[in-house]
This record gives sequence, C-alpha cells and structure tokens, in this order.
Amino acid sequence: MKRTTLLVVGVLMLLVSLWLQRESARGAFDFLERPWVQWLAANVANDVVLPPLTLVLYDEEDSAVAGSTRMAVLDAAIFARAADRLGAVTAVVEGVPGDSRRILEAAGDLPVLGGYLWDDAPESGWSSMGGGAVNSWPEIPGLVGRQSRFYRSFLAAPSGWTGPQEIQLVARCGDQVVPSVLSVVWGLVHGQRPQEMVVEARALRAGRAKLPLDASGSARFWPDPISSVMSLNGFLVEAERFEREGGISPVRGHVVMLARATSDIARVAAPRQSPQTPTEWWASAWRSAKENRLFLLPGWEFSLVLTMIALLLSIFFHAGGLGRSLVCGLFFLLLYALLAMGLYSGYRLVVPLAPALVLLGMSVLMPRLLRRTSVRL
Repeated sequence: MKRTTLLVVGVLMLLVSLWLQRESARGAFDFLERPWVQWLAANVANDVVLPPLTLVLYDEEDSAVAGSTRMAVLDAAIFARAADRLGAVTAVVEGVPGDSRRILEAAGDLPVLGGYLWDDAPESGWSSMGGGAVNSWPEIPGLVGRQSRFYRSFLAAPSGWTGPQEIQLVARCGDQVVPSVLSVVWGLVHGQRPQEMVVEARALRAGRAKLPLDASGSARFWPDPISSVMSLNGFLVEAERFEREGGISPVRGHVVMLARATSDIARVAAPRQSPQTPTEWWASAWRSAKENRLFLLPGWEFSLVLTMIALLLSIFFHAGGLGRSLVCGLFFLLLYALLAMGLYSGYRLVVPLAPALVLLGMSVLMPRLLRRTSVRL
C-alpha cells in the first residue's frame, strides 16, 4: 500500500506540475510570474546595457517630400543627419532601399543600421555575424551580402498574444548567422561588431556580456509600452530648434529608429498608445532587454525535478505537525528563491513560481488528507 500510494501521489503531482508549467508559459499566471521575473532581474547583475529607444514614425505625407510612397534614401539621410545633431548614439532605419552611402555621409560618425522586416530582405543582402548557425534556428529569406559599415539586420515582430512573448534574436541563412537589430545594437554598445560576437549554446556573447538564446535563437519577455514615440516631422523640427537654440536634446544618448507608421499618425501624441505596426511590436521588447528581463523557460525536466522534491517533502511533512510543515515550507521557498536567482544570474533561466507554490501546498496538505482517509504512507 505504501508504494502504491507514493506512486499515485507522485503521478498526480507530476501531472499537476506539467499542467501548471504549461499554463505559466501560456500566461494564466502572469499576475504572479511577471513580478517574479522583475524581482529576479532586480536582484542580479545587469550586463545587457542598452540605451533608451525613441521610435520616429513617418507616414505618406512625410515620405512624399522625396516623391515616394515608401521610404527613400533622401528621407533616411535627412533623419540620420538630424539624429547625429541631436546626439543619438545609433540610428536605425527600417526598410530603406538602394545605396546606403548617402545615409552614411549624412550621419557623419554616427553608427547607422538598416532594419528590414523578416520577409523583406535587403537588396545588398543581410549582414552576417561571427560563429556558426544552428539547424534549429529558423531560415531567413534572402541572401547574405558583403560586410560594410551599414549593417543590414532583421526586424521580426514578437510572437504570442498572452503570457511572455518570444522575440527572435538571431536566424540562419544557410550556414551563416544573421543578427537582429536588437542583437547588433547590443553588440555595438558593448564595443563588438557583429562579426566579432560569439554564439554559444544558450547565449549570444559580446565580450563578457551575454544575451540569452534558446534552441530557436529567441528569448522571452513581457512587453512594455514604448516609452518615447515621435513623428518624423516633429523629430526634424526638434533638430532644427536644437541647432538654432541649443538646450537639452530629447534623444541624447538614445537609439533612434525611423519606421513606417499607420495612416493614423496623430496617435503618436497619445500617451502609452498600444503598438500597431510590426516594428512597434518589436520595439515593445526594448525596455525588457534594457532592464535585463529577457529570459529563457525550462523544459519538461523542470516538472519532473519539482515533482520529486515535492514528493520527498510530502514524506517529510507526514512525520511532523502542521507548524513544523509550515516552517519547513517557508525554508523551501527561500531555497527555491536562491536557486532561481542563481539560474537567472548564470543562464537567464526562469523557473516558474506558480508550480512551486502549488506543489508545495500539495506536499503540506496531502499527508493530512491521506491521514484522514486512513491511507498510510
């Protein structure tokens, strides 16, 4: 009876743990898991280091200056010059076609990147990153081109509508590694060009700094509102005012990105406006990366280990009273928090909190329930 009872209790706990882990990843416990990740990030060293992001949106009226319904090189050059004058650290231009030399000339010493939507490969080919690609990464359309000062990286909107979203950080084109805009900017901030960065098993490394990578070349995050959004006309007016009057630049020390907007450009003035374009959805990951809140989720093995621990606790709690069980339960939570901090600090791996709390409660209550029903462990 003892072995049968342990087996039944163990199977029940394993099923509950697997279900809770799936529901945590799906977003059912966001009210608990999101503060848990924020707490972990606040209590470990932040080696990500990203500047603030300002998104500059343009519509057809802005682009009509160059006689085009989509962004032209002239638009991007004017934007890059204004970004340089306003003291930005990097400028990113979404989907600019043609030759980039005019943009680089206008930008001066300011690093300028081209960001292209996943299915809109640049005419000159993608810029590549050092290291070898992993077969489990998604294949990106297009070809890899020659290296230049104008890095051509991809923008992929995060996937997922509930729970933590997933953002692609690297992709493969044959055996070449293609970086995302986020990865390139992160590397440049740490003094590393894309070809100097290293891809490891669970991380992207630039010097001593690391970004987490799962088997698909992506990481998880909870989206945040875009902190700073401007229209292109407003951005250019601000640059003219700053050149004429001086004062404090609104984007000094920022990464500025020029991206296409919807026709409702007036919404830029609305505070905390929800994203509507793929680039805006992508930008919602920036603050999470900046605040060290990009993370990985464990596999099914986590549920198995947690079930074994909960089963051992059930046997231990059976021998003591309720007071002893509660004290030991609090001690277990402390150890769990320390373990979670260690895993997050070393691998940016987040062990969910909800399954641990529920299985701990089961390990405390199950022996008493079995005792009342005259089932002996």
